[in-house]
Amino acid sequence: MFCHGLVTTFQSHDGVPSTGIVHILMPLSEIGKVLNAKVIDCQPFSISDHRPILCLITLENSVFTCTESDQSTRSVSWDRARKYGYINDYSFALSQHMWTPKFPRHEINQFIIEEYYNKIVSAIKQAEQETLPYSIFKPYLKPYRNKSITHFRDIKRLNIIECLNNCNCHDIKCDVFNHYKQAKEAFRDVQRSAIGEYESSIAQKIENDIDVDQKSVWIILNKQKQKPHTCTALKKDGILFTDSNDLMMYSEQDRETYISDRVSTIREINRTLNEEDDVQFSYSDVIIICSHLKNNKACGHDRIAYEHIKYWGKLLLKHLHHLFNMIIQCGYIPSEWRKSIIFLLFKDRNKPCTDTNSYRGISLVPSIAKIFEKLLENELTKLRPDFPNHQQVAYQKQLSSMNASYNLQEVTFHHIEKSGPSISSY
Repeated sequence: MFCHGLVTTFQSHDGVPSTGIVHILMPLSEIGKVLNAKVIDCQPFSISDHRPILCLITLENSVFTCTESDQSTRSVSWDRARKYGYINDYSFALSQHMWTPKFPRHEINQFIIEEYYNKIVSAIKQAEQETLPYSIFKPYLKPYRNKSITHFRDIKRLNIIECLNNCNCHDIKCDVFNHYKQAKEAFRDVQRSAIGEYESSIAQKIENDIDVDQKSVWIILNKQKQKPHTCTALKKDGILFTDSNDLMMYSEQDRETYISDRVSTIREINRTLNEEDDVQFSYSDVIIICSHLKNNKACGHDRIAYEHIKYWGKLLLKHLHHLFNMIIQCGYIPSEWRKSIIFLLFKDRNKPCTDTNSYRGISLVPSIAKIFEKLLENELTKLRPDFPNHQQVAYQKQLSSMNASYNLQEVTFHHIEKSGPSISSY
């Protein structure tokens, strides 16, 4: 069994994103390792006619799981929930479901933390599904998409399904396969025609605006620029490595060399801490932080937003307070907190959409993990009042590079006035 890709399998026309698909090839004797596979029909970020496949495969006594994508097409509509009074129903349902998880009283370990956290998340999701309204996201549409293209696309899909269900062959003499090929050609003809009309309208817009609004013209022209070619490479001991397998191998070696020792050191420090130095979160701190959470903030892969915690019941906060102290005591965080979703944000409208340098990636972690970080930050500030240094201006509120420039200038002028040496480093 091996993986081969990425392979570009579809591109509507030059200058637009292409579909990259990873092919997983395996012999028939290993087909039993495929536990589950299905085609995902509704994806909000899909820009191709190809549909992704959600597959569960067993590899070397381990199972790589993946979350259901049905949840990615919808999210809780908190505006409607606040407007029509669903918040009270959610709070009541959550308080009822939170009686199921029991406060762990015996010895705490990582397995108990994982189980306890999963029960809390399950109770929140169950209360959400029972009481809160949802908003459905519409899929992304290409600028040239119209009703005619959608009609021929649906016909092509019906022919694909019929071909797969009947013969699943590539014989030109087969009528079912011929119908599929004809439907596909008809769809491509309509698509090319729509692309031509769209490009003609863009050209007409450039011609009309060239003497009136040159800024809009340059925006259109900049979007048509060729995507720059990039190469990922690593130079080690005078040898240049470009193969992805070599890069992953050296990355894993560096991770084991530099990270493993630090992790073991941190855990050893945690074991040797005195009881008076242990961090313990108070219930009042949890209430204060959760009550000041902001609305309409992005959530992590578990789809739990700040509003799920903010419109709380006291029982939920007691469970979170108990969970956070268990994490501090054991020195272990749930495995779900180590996962994040990477979203690409478009930097500037004047940059081409097809250029990867036009996007900035952000990583979204679970909301409960961010609440824990806020609590931990407060406690660390109490333990180390001298950190950060008062002269540090980076990542500090109400401070900027102007403050650093002012401090440097005043110190330099002071030593010059005193006829003393002044040494500055940048």
